[in-house]
Amino acid sequence: MHRILLTAVVLALLNAPPALAINPPSIDPGAVPPDVTGPDQPTEQRVLCSSPTTLPDSSFHDPPWSNAYLGVSEAHRFATGAG
Repeated sequence: MHRILLTAVVLALLNAPPALAINPPSIDPGAVPPDVTGPDQPTEQRVLCSSPTTLPDSSFHDPPWSNAYLGVSEAHRFATGAG
């Protein structure tokens, strides 16, 4: 039974056509819009979107339980290359 299955797999792989790809599309530089960054008119911030707040009796020495649950300190060491 294994021989028949192996033979069928080998024949299927030998008869498979090669994968072909198409050429990438050409880009017409004249059709591309100019590279203009920023708004059309000058802008200015008039109001703060939010103000930073700290609740009374906040302790920043102890990390929240979610950091321990998600393993944020291990992920931080991995992401920064420190371990």
